[in-house]
Amino acid sequence: VALHFLGDREMEKTVAISSPVLTRFTQAMTAFFGQPFGKSLSFFIFRRGKNLPASGEGMGAGLSFDGGILLFLKETRSVEEGDAWLILHEIAHQWMGVGVYAGESGLEWFFEGTASWCAMTLAHDLGYLSGQRLYELLSRDAAHYLALAKGITGRKDYVSAMDFHQYRVRGGLLAAYGLDLFFRKNNIGGLRDFLAMFYREFRGGPVSERDILGAMKKFSGGVIPEFILDFLEYRTLLPFQEWF
Repeated sequence: VALHFLGDREMEKTVAISSPVLTRFTQAMTAFFGQPFGKSLSFFIFRRGKNLPASGEGMGAGLSFDGGILLFLKETRSVEEGDAWLILHEIAHQWMGVGVYAGESGLEWFFEGTASWCAMTLAHDLGYLSGQRLYELLSRDAAHYLALAKGITGRKDYVSAMDFHQYRVRGGLLAAYGLDLFFRKNNIGGLRDFLAMFYREFRGGPVSERDILGAMKKFSGGVIPEFILDFLEYRTLLPFQEWF
């Protein structure tokens, strides 16, 4: 892991990110997937400016690309919940989004949803998110999803492209959470086991929605969860109230 502070010589003193922290996060995500994404990872850190949109609740923003991650972070004395989530999310994209990437539009539900789920799960495992806080974040995401879904379900021809995008991103995390429960309930592992299998099978190439659904069917012994199909066809709401 290589760390580079850019744009401000004093930034290293004011942002609580260090090589040991990033190495720990990267190693944890590598163990999570059970396989490395590559040989090295470089982090490029900028101070988050006042006019830069945040990812949510005051956290910074980031972008993952082949072998590197660009992060815009606020000044903190310790690694906070939001930055831990953001960094882990961008690291997860080295597998889901860079190592395997979308070959068609409309797949943000899968790549953003699974990256957020990986980040949420690891942030909890590493002690940055309590169980209560995890529930609060899922509930907040569900509220955003529900507000969008009420205007989309059953009438997709009359909704803006931006609302569709947000619907898929917000719903993607909930769908990932539901998939993990579905796999575990059927005693076939969990979502991390599916993602590890998916990465091994499709590493280095683009994928389609058909590839993703086919992999789910293969992993689960011939069944694609009905809630996933309903979600993708905008038929009914995700049954998240049954999950948490």
